[in-house]
Amino acid sequence: MNAPATETGVTLAVPDSDNAVHAAIHAYWNARRGDRPMPKRSEMRPSDLKAHLGWLSILEALPGYDDFRYRLLGSRVTAYFGSDGTGYTLRQIYGLTSVKPERLDDLVRLHRTVCQHAVPMRLRGEAGVWGGRRHPKFDSLYLPLANDSDEAMLILMAFTFDWSSYRRDSEAIGLGQVS
Repeated sequence: MNAPATETGVTLAVPDSDNAVHAAIHAYWNARRGDRPMPKRSEMRPSDLKAHLGWLSILEALPGYDDFRYRLLGSRVTAYFGSDGTGYTLRQIYGLTSVKPERLDDLVRLHRTVCQHAVPMRLRGEAGVWGGRRHPKFDSLYLPLANDSDEAMLILMAFTFDWSSYRRDSEAIGLGQVS
């Protein structure tokens, strides 16, 4: 049973999402998984997702699901956070920020839940200032992916936000044109 989407907070993924990128990625993921809990990473082809690659990230679960390493970060995700965290873990990246330890633990727990229960989840957040910059509200979809042993060890994440307002705000504060 899917929980209703809320303005902010965590919910189970809603298949008929009001977010066009999420709806497309979720439909693709569903088509690849068939009647299984999740598709294998090897069944996902980046060329099939070309129109959405800038919004996508892949995270790898570390032993015990105690942390997750970014294996791929889309260009729009990188622009949003202001740096490329590829190769770093959630704890490494967020541990260097003003994020409270309990919030970081909540974020790791969300990723752990996606893998342990092989269930899609959605996280929405409000606009705010982070790293000295204003960021628009965001909407994230987390989809588990299996390794070749059918274990949920990867997460395909679609992290979206209002790209046009982000570009406009970036240009207004002198960061130049964001493409």
